[in-house]
Amino acid sequence: MLRALFRILRTVKKGAITLLIVLTLAILWAATLNKPSQHLFPDYGLPSTIRTLPQNWTPDIRQQVAHTSFGSHILPLQWLLHLEHPTLPNLINDPDYLSTLGFIPQQHSINNPYALPIGFSVTDHKNEQWAGLTCAACHTALVSYKGQKILIDGGSAQLNFAQFEQDILAAITHTLDQPARLARFADALHSDETPLKVALEHYQQSLERRLTLNATSTPYGHGRLDALGIIFNTIAAEALNMPANAHSPDGPVSIPTLWDASHHDLVQWNGSAPNQEPGPLAQNIPTALAVYGSVNIDPDNIIGYRNSVNVKNLGYLQQQYYKLTRPKWPSELLGAIDARKAFLGKTLYRTHCQDCHTIIDPLAPKRKIKSVLVDIARIGTDPVMATNFVERQVHSGQLQGEKMGIVAGPPIAAQVSPIELVMNATAGVILNKPLSAITAVATEYASNFSAPLAWTRKAYRARPLNGIWSSAPYLHNGSVPTLWDLLQPPELRAQTFYVGNQELDLIKVGFQHHQNLNASYFDTTLYGNSNSGHLFGTHLTEGEKWALIEYLKTL
Repeated sequence: MLRALFRILRTVKKGAITLLIVLTLAILWAATLNKPSQHLFPDYGLPSTIRTLPQNWTPDIRQQVAHTSFGSHILPLQWLLHLEHPTLPNLINDPDYLSTLGFIPQQHSINNPYALPIGFSVTDHKNEQWAGLTCAACHTALVSYKGQKILIDGGSAQLNFAQFEQDILAAITHTLDQPARLARFADALHSDETPLKVALEHYQQSLERRLTLNATSTPYGHGRLDALGIIFNTIAAEALNMPANAHSPDGPVSIPTLWDASHHDLVQWNGSAPNQEPGPLAQNIPTALAVYGSVNIDPDNIIGYRNSVNVKNLGYLQQQYYKLTRPKWPSELLGAIDARKAFLGKTLYRTHCQDCHTIIDPLAPKRKIKSVLVDIARIGTDPVMATNFVERQVHSGQLQGEKMGIVAGPPIAAQVSPIELVMNATAGVILNKPLSAITAVATEYASNFSAPLAWTRKAYRARPLNGIWSSAPYLHNGSVPTLWDLLQPPELRAQTFYVGNQELDLIKVGFQHHQNLNASYFDTTLYGNSNSGHLFGTHLTEGEKWALIEYLKTL
């Protein structure tokens, strides 16, 4: 796609010398605007009751990443601040309610004046400010132990975003159906009721269409999304205005950790995305579009596709996640690791785990990681996510015959894998914002191993297990609550449990998974939820399993 971008620039700019100047200025601009800052914020939004761990981020970086927008527009900011919850006696923005969904509270700060939770951003859209999400909403975890709360940067959030969407829709509907509620809302916004009602009705219809496109009979609950399925629907069904292309995003996966992701040759649970530049930008643009971004796909537009993506900010965010390191087990908070057991566990790990889950230096700033793809036939875990990616086909509509990279690449057939349409939309975003794209790549550039496309391979990616203690539940679809359960034969693993409890289980290593008010029910018998497979280590003795778990704490 960058080759296509360079061709456009050559055409527009009159020669290679001008192009070189543009590239040089972009790189210098990126270096200036994205130079690490120190003490940018005199006050930080993180509550004093939440501890952080050394992960190679300064408080400034954490605060910036928490609220830097990539172009997500969920709803007008004033609506978020003043909408009444559909059933509870408080506002939809109430911190206690949002915490039950897995959002992490923040206090007021310079770049978060409304005290929105971690991962909320505010941007100008349609002549007003809109609230959206950014990377940190899904990729920041909060764990607790005996009253101590610990923030995990780049961790797997226990976020129930699907419920948040449903609650917003219900709040809008209740406001339209109840005159007194509408009057209170209009008064809070200092708005006339008539135009406000029209705007609410329009938004309600738009959100209903989106949720209908992405409806699934397998509930996600806390900590899971079918991100690729939603991305495919965003482009193939929503952006192309072809509802028949929609497919239930019924292969939910756990939100992945990010502290080593930028150093891999492949990313995504199925290893479908090469990570050499400009790969990271090509992956992050579709994510921004799926998280309530917008793109106008028009093949006749000679400057790409108009869109809402803040491409430059994507480069900044990628740069910061490249710096991030795993959270080391905090012995001062969670207790010391048994060195004798861990030593035995290390030997067992080398024998039974290391062929797939490689050992790396987790603190090496320019670490390069080769992914290990394990075919479904061998790993035996739930096949739905990988199978959906490989087998799904959609109609290309107006994009039939167009080049996948717009100015380069193979022509798009009448029926294709949706990833081809996603790549076309991504190229359109880049071509529409060429200087921002060059700046983003210059900002985020990192040297990674090359890797071939794996679009037709039904497999899952095994990663180094750094920080595994903080990222339960386990397997790609989050179907196993603890490491102890993972080392049991599938028939002895928990068949049902609850997800969303932040309290750590330090014995079995994972989260406490009993029922509570903030948890969602996980049924491994549902489609896409199987806890089968991954039999590695299940034959070990009980003592060996405990030793292996003790070693896993050290990674």
